[in-house]
Amino acid sequence: MSEHLEPEQISRLWEHHLHLDNNFYNRLNFFLVFESVLLGVVGLLYSKPNSSELVLKLIVLLGFSLTVIWGYVQARQKYLLDDLKEQVKAVVPEYRMTLERRKLSRWPVSSVWLLTYIVPALVALVWLVFLIFL
Repeated sequence: MSEHLEPEQISRLWEHHLHLDNNFYNRLNFFLVFESVLLGVVGLLYSKPNSSELVLKLIVLLGFSLTVIWGYVQARQKYLLDDLKEQVKAVVPEYRMTLERRKLSRWPVSSVWLLTYIVPALVALVWLVFLIFL
């Protein structure tokens, strides 16, 4: 069915692909900035001699919880992107050709994969280290 799409339908499919891709990176940017601010707050409170340990632990738990949610959201967004990429690949020969050429390169790990799984895991690890040493 998708092989017989009109040019206008293919254009809408491509726009949807671009929209999902844009959402992926916008969410990534938002969460990285938000997590950085939270880490800054923890650093500031930790450096104060009379700050409440309970408040510090609550902020660290908030940061860890948001990181877990962020990881889930990014993984789901990657799933949606991968699914749509396959659909676009089936109907846009130029895109299919580009993806096939990229498979010939020397890059063993996708940057999207790293941003989806490794970055949230590293941030979660930072939060866990803070939680252990507080």
